Amino acid sequence: MSIYSGQGQNYVRTIAPGVVVLGNGVNDELMFREADLSIAVIGKEGCATATLMSSNIVVTDIIDGLDLLLMHHRLIPTLRT
Repeated sequence: MSIYSGQGQNYVRTIAPGVVVLGNGVNDELMFREADLSIAVIGKEGCATATLMSSNIVVTDIIDGLDLLLMHHRLIPTLRT
């Protein structure tokens, strides 16, 4: 999801609980703070530090992030407190 300068944060607020977001840009940080689950993607272009620090999970490929949602049993050990 590519939403610019805070628009993502406002959009996430309008959606019912259970919002999952993926991203890597500095424009994603506020959206990450609003979402119920935020997945930072560190690809070849890297990831903004603020976004990385606001994430719940970090993956190296967007497909791996989406697979976490399809195979949700993988989330259990990652998010266990």
